[in-house]
Formats: sequence, structure tokens, C-alpha cells
Amino acid sequence: MGDLPTRARENSGLPPRSELALRFDRLSWVASRRCAGRIPWHPCDTPDDRGPVFTQHSAAPTNRNKVSGRDEATEHFSSPMNPIFPTSARLEIRSCRRGRFQPCRGGSVRRVGLQLALAWLHVLLLSSSGSAHTTGETYVWLNVEEDRLTGRVEINLDDLRTKLGIDVPPAGDSAAGDVTAESAPADDRMTTLQAAQPQVLDYLRRHYGISVDSKPVPIQYIDLRILDLPGDEGSYAQYVYQTPVGPIPDVITIRNSLFVEDDFTHRSLVCIERNKKSGQEFEGEFTAMVFGAHNPVQELDLNHIELLLRPRDFVWQGVLHIWIGIDHILFIVALLLPAVLVRQEGKWVPVPSFRQAFLNIVKIVTLFTVAHSITLSLAALGVIDLPSRWVESLIALSIVLVAINTIRPRFNDKTWLIIFGFGLFHGMGFASVMSELPFRMIHLVKVLIGFNLGVELGQLAIVAVVFPLIFLLRKREVYQRVVLIGGSAVIGLIASYWFVERAFT
Repeated sequence: MGDLPTRARENSGLPPRSELALRFDRLSWVASRRCAGRIPWHPCDTPDDRGPVFTQHSAAPTNRNKVSGRDEATEHFSSPMNPIFPTSARLEIRSCRRGRFQPCRGGSVRRVGLQLALAWLHVLLLSSSGSAHTTGETYVWLNVEEDRLTGRVEINLDDLRTKLGIDVPPAGDSAAGDVTAESAPADDRMTTLQAAQPQVLDYLRRHYGISVDSKPVPIQYIDLRILDLPGDEGSYAQYVYQTPVGPIPDVITIRNSLFVEDDFTHRSLVCIERNKKSGQEFEGEFTAMVFGAHNPVQELDLNHIELLLRPRDFVWQGVLHIWIGIDHILFIVALLLPAVLVRQEGKWVPVPSFRQAFLNIVKIVTLFTVAHSITLSLAALGVIDLPSRWVESLIALSIVLVAINTIRPRFNDKTWLIIFGFGLFHGMGFASVMSELPFRMIHLVKVLIGFNLGVELGQLAIVAVVFPLIFLLRKREVYQRVVLIGGSAVIGLIASYWFVERAFT
């Protein structure tokens, strides 16, 4: 069959890509780093087919990733045999590649507001660094061969540590492409993973399974590898599996609840690399389904994989991003706090009617929606592209300015400019998240419309919770002195910290 590098060069060739397709690649930035250009490997091959047990392939010419333009080097190292994995465990490194309150007066109000501000500041700074764009993911690969199903489950080592209690040693400084066969950190990690195999495999069998006509299909885990990605992208344990030889059905049912039962933000992705039943070869990556706490069981039609990309999946990702994006939430709240008041003779006074307050909210939401929709679309299409450091810093700065303008109004007649102008940068922040969605590039319109709709729904949900509360409290002195001023001060301090962190570190 030839050695691994030779088979990799033969199997990883891609046809020339059009300029439009290359622009679509931006929509799968993380997925392409994680998936595109991986060296194909058939888990059913015997050790002899793969070459010697101890083979260092990095001396051979590297495989050029034609999608990302990066070089790949794969090294395999031997490890002790074990009864669960009959083939040798492997370390794999590739370089191609988050009680009723009585209002008080005067100085006592200011002291209460300051104490509340400091308390919330302490809590939020400890609980979040301000990054709104991190979501836990587990990757399950599924390949349809001529006579069986094969694949691998990739689990982030951090998930093994925090959720399964497996004390996997750190990788060390050389893990992302400079690991040698004598690397102690690599040996320690593999030894730990081998010792924890019974626990991990028991978890996999309980939370990942395939069935046909309600009958479970046996899954045999045959190999273990470690995948190290550069930078802060983490390291993954790869558990390679296969099913028994037999006819391939038209429809299979996948049960996938890996790490989603206690974390509603976690996603477990099922990716297809090849489908020989339908003659499809996905050269880079292709995600058929997204599993979460709300949908742990789904059917996969092996004849119509592309039809499984449902709009509601894209919508949910937009909703989820708003709900876990603290910076976007604080920006919306900072805009809403003064919306139930009006400035008269240098003072904040309650709006006289629900209608006026509601119209203020509508104007705010409309301006923000129009602004971020424009830049979200342009950034998704690749028309505009600003460094993420600038975008994230300006998002934090926008929150600071809105908070300051509430405490010391300077833009009474120009508030709409602040909302619209900084809403443009929030749209680019949304686009950076949408680019990480592991959906096929040809579904650009579906992703864009669905994700943007999800952002709006998530935003409206926040408004629906906050607006009634602040409207009912607007006439109370505690609202203007503590909630409005104190709340804006807290928001401004948090955003200031984020701005310094994002812009200068």
C-alpha cells in the first residue's frame, strides 16, 4: 500500500479552487484549521500496511495543505501495546493547524452604589476575561466505507481533566510540532491516557452510539493517538473506532451526548470525511450534524447528507453567542438603562408613558440591528477584514463610552451615532464567531441568515427580560441613583478592564 506520506500525497490532492470558493473558506476558519488537509488514514489497516511500528515520517517531504496553504508534518511514535488497543498507540502532531429595598439618600446612596459596583466588578472579572467567542467542542469523525463505518472521537485534554477527572500532564513547550521520540511530556501524557482507557471508553460507550432500526451497532475502539494544535487551540486525545463488516444501511441513528449534559454551551460535532456509499469525498471537512443538550439523538441519511444542515442549527448558534457573550450583553444593557428616562434641564426624569419608553427601545434595537447586520454580512463575504484585536478592543471601548454618556451625558442628540457606529464593530465581532461555525462553505446564505436571525432573537430575549423591570422601576429614586448610575459605572469599569486587556496585552 506504500508508506504513509506517499498515500497522503495521493489522497489529499484538491482540484483548483475558484476565487469565490476561497472567500467562502473564511466561513470555516476553525473547521479548516482543525479538519482541512488531514492525512487520510484507514483505521482498518494493519500495522504492516502502515509501515514499521517505529517510523519517523517527518524526514519525508511535507504534505502541502492546498486549502490552507500550510505545511503538514506527521510523526508516529511507538508506545507499549495494550489489550484494548491492539495496534500501537500513536502520538500525532500536525502544524496545519475559548426584602424590599428602602432607598437611602445623599452619600449613603453613593456608598451603596460604589459597594455594588466593586462587588460586581470583582465577580465578573474573576469569572470572565471578556472573551465572548469561546465555545467547547468535541469532534466525532464518521466515515462510510464500502463494508463498515470507521471514524474517531477527538476529546480535548482539558475536558478529560475537568469533566472526567483524568490528570493528564501538560504538553510542554515543544508539543506543537517540535516533539521527538524521547519527549518526556508526550510519554507522560500517553501513559496517563492508556491507564485511563477503561474509564474513557466506558464514558464513550454510554454517550456515543450508532444504531440501525433501533438495534445498536457494535463499536470497536482500535487505536489511540494524541493531536497537538499550535498556540492556544489545545491538545486532543483521538480514539479511533470501527464497526463490524456488513452491509451499509441507508439511515443510521446517532446518539451523541458527549460532555453536553452539564454544559448547554458545549457542542459535539459529527464530521464526515468520505462517504463511499454515495461516492462523496470531502477533501477538507464536512459537518453533517451539530449535537447539543437539546438534541442528543439524530438520524443521518447517508444518501442525503447535505440536507441535514437545518436552518435552526444556524439560528441556535446565533442565539447562543449572544447569551454567552458578556460584552454584547453589557452593551445592550448599557443602552437600555437610560431608555426609560428622558433628559430634562440637566437631569434624568422618567418617561411619562409606556409608549414612549417602548419607542425608545425600538429605536435602539433597530439601529443596533441594522448596523451589525451590515458588517456581519460584509465580513462574512470577505469584503472587509479588520484584525480581531482591533475589533474586540473597539467593542470594549463602545461599552465604556455608552456607560460614560449615561453618567455624564455629552451626546444627547447624537446617541444614535454611538449606537450605529459601534454597532458596526459588534457586527464584525459576530462575523468572527460565524466564521468558526463548522458548516460547509456552500451554505453561506443559510449560515448568514440563520446566524443573524439567532443573534436578533437572543438580543430580543434580553430586551424582553430587562425592559419590563427597568420600566417598572424608572420612577423610583433607587433606579436613577443606584441602578442607572451605579450599574453604568460597573459596566464601564468592566469594559475598561477588557479594553486594556484586549488592546495592550
